[in-house]
Amino acid sequence: MVNPGAFRGSRKEFLLGERPSYSIAVEGGYAADALALIQRRYFKRFPIELPHSVEPSQEFLAAVDDDAPDVEIPGPDQQNMSEEEYKAAIDRLLERRNLVAYRKAVSLCLHLRSKVSDASTLANQTLAGLSAHEESGSRPQRIRFP
Repeated sequence: MVNPGAFRGSRKEFLLGERPSYSIAVEGGYAADALALIQRRYFKRFPIELPHSVEPSQEFLAAVDDDAPDVEIPGPDQQNMSEEEYKAAIDRLLERRNLVAYRKAVSLCLHLRSKVSDASTLANQTLAGLSAHEESGSRPQRIRFP
């Protein structure tokens, strides 16, 4: 059976819709900036807390404001937590960070399927930072682009 990929539904539609602007950015020499903007817009529409199996409502997507500042996630307050609670909160933050990094890397892979010459180095560098998922076995092994 063919692997259906990590992104489906409106997530995949959004990323595929960004391919033309990304291709223009690659030709113009500002691919990294364009990719950062695409990923920022992606996470506004599809928050990391929203599982991939859940589609956001059309009302939610229509209400997204790309110009609004990003919400900062506060760190845990060690003063008001037990040692176990603090460790659990840190673990949740690390898992969230790793999930964000993974989704960014996978969205980059989707964009690289367009006609991009030397972007494979950037993709491999991004994916190289995902060692936590490789060690835990929760994600596929490191992907290498030709």
